[in-house]
Amino acid sequence: CGSKMVIVGGSSSSTAWATPLKPFISISTSSWSAQTPVQMYKPKSFYFGLNAGLPMSFPAGNLTVANTVSDSDALVALVDKNSRPMLSGKSLGHGSVLYFSPVAQSLDSKYDENNKIIIKNIFDFVSAESSLPDMLLYTAATSAVDRNFFDDLKEILSSLDVEYVTYDSQTARFYDLKFLDHYSTVIFSNDGYGTADGDVNAMLDLLNNGTRIIYLGGSNDKLTKNMNVLFPVNNDTTTWTATSSLTKFPGSLSPLAVGLPLNFPLFDAPMHSLRPTGESIDIAFVSPDGYPALYSKTFGSGVFVGISPARLPVNETSITIMKNALNLQPSPFETASSLIVVSSASTSYEFTSWFTLLDPYGPFDLRIGTDQYHSSNYDTIVVGNEQGVVNFDSITDAMLLGSRVLFFGGSDSSRSVSAFGQFLPLASTGSNWISPQNPQFRVPAKNDLNKRLPSVYNFANPETGKYTLRIGLNETTLDTVVGAVNGNGYPTLLSTHVGAKGFLTLFQNRLRDGVWSEVDLEFRHRVLDDMFHFNDTSRTRVVQHCSGRQVDLMFVLDGSGSITTDDFLTLKFWTKRILSLLDLGPDSVKVGFAQFSSKSQLDIP
Repeated sequence: CGSKMVIVGGSSSSTAWATPLKPFISISTSSWSAQTPVQMYKPKSFYFGLNAGLPMSFPAGNLTVANTVSDSDALVALVDKNSRPMLSGKSLGHGSVLYFSPVAQSLDSKYDENNKIIIKNIFDFVSAESSLPDMLLYTAATSAVDRNFFDDLKEILSSLDVEYVTYDSQTARFYDLKFLDHYSTVIFSNDGYGTADGDVNAMLDLLNNGTRIIYLGGSNDKLTKNMNVLFPVNNDTTTWTATSSLTKFPGSLSPLAVGLPLNFPLFDAPMHSLRPTGESIDIAFVSPDGYPALYSKTFGSGVFVGISPARLPVNETSITIMKNALNLQPSPFETASSLIVVSSASTSYEFTSWFTLLDPYGPFDLRIGTDQYHSSNYDTIVVGNEQGVVNFDSITDAMLLGSRVLFFGGSDSSRSVSAFGQFLPLASTGSNWISPQNPQFRVPAKNDLNKRLPSVYNFANPETGKYTLRIGLNETTLDTVVGAVNGNGYPTLLSTHVGAKGFLTLFQNRLRDGVWSEVDLEFRHRVLDDMFHFNDTSRTRVVQHCSGRQVDLMFVLDGSGSITTDDFLTLKFWTKRILSLLDLGPDSVKVGFAQFSSKSQLDIP
């Protein structure tokens, strides 16, 4: 949560010392040993404040040491003659932990000046606003030979005088990446291992939250295909192909190409296996087979830089490539504050007329054919559903954070209908499509949600007016604006609050082109325009913030088998909605969670 912890000294007991410290930092234990005198060294490249003002090598007195850091991702400021870390640190969430191995009382006064500098640097570090470097170099390599190229990459970064933390996983894949969210830049060096679907979705989360990701290489593993979550890739082959040189993409104005020649060779037989098709990305250079080799794409407030060759030789060209990648900012022309999500039961359905009507309200980011999307960075989320599956967790979270969701269409899936029960009272749990009586569309009273709409309307195609949600609302319902009802008396156009700032606006008639005739498109445009211009602040707010109160609140939730999946979704939403209205903090409202079934479980004390 942003605190900084300093550990000095140690213990020869694993159970008393090393094991309890595992959540923070991994250390090796041994018996106490006095080193007379200890020679300290500053390892190459890392000059981040903790070793400022010290010579490259100096005697540090008669120090007693029992522990040294063994974390591969710890940043080392000082080592002894055996290269064992004496002073090191690592980022942890938004905070950091520092470890100074020697016992403080063993510092020898004979070498007082350098020891004073060490202690001063530690106190300066923890008392200042500074923190450990917020750039991470992360690798997954198949062998020690491949990790030699990882060393080349470190040399390239060192020549740019940038500070970074390294993590060499030496394991099969990039696993849980959520712990990387406090780094502003993450460089992935992937030379031989695949990228799992969960990894790519975690990358998308990082990008949307403002992280710069620089991705080198790929894999001949079929899991590389999962990169199509980020952009279209050629899935026909994932084999490695030699890349002898790179050529500037014709007409490229990409900032990644600044200072680079039109064509340059790559040495040491670099290869590539990730083949973007070129759609939706900004291309700077291509490989001999025509696939993008140096390219970028903006996601929310973050930017992805792809470098297809897994290995960059240490030369001026590679240094320029990395410099350009580190300086690249999200493109203001590609950044969208709105997201369109389309879910459909069939790939044969067309939505051209709907997209055409949406176009003037853009720019939009677009997700098609998937329920996996990350919506926390969007002010507006437009959802189109034609019998598909929609990720209501993402939608709910976005609204609780203040987003507005404009929902078009629906599904006769009972799970989809039940999900709306989180936001709206349903008069019936039926889920089949129903044709309303005439008039199929009626405005009960004029308001901001139906300004341009006629009082009554009947669609040319009866299929257009079908609906699935039997919503138990009327025009007098508090905190909800009803724009129109159908011939059966159920609301078909409405808007309701979700959380403190977010809201859901719903038009539940069919979505796909096949049911909308030409004569009805003008009416559809009016509905859409009123939904986009609807002023939510015109309503009287029913929910008030609880602020300035000191409360300890415990949620006790039923986690037993008697709670159905749909009911648990409602329970989750209810809890999230309450939390969104509270002033959470150590000096205001503190919250805990417990579950009960045959046994009790304290989730968050």
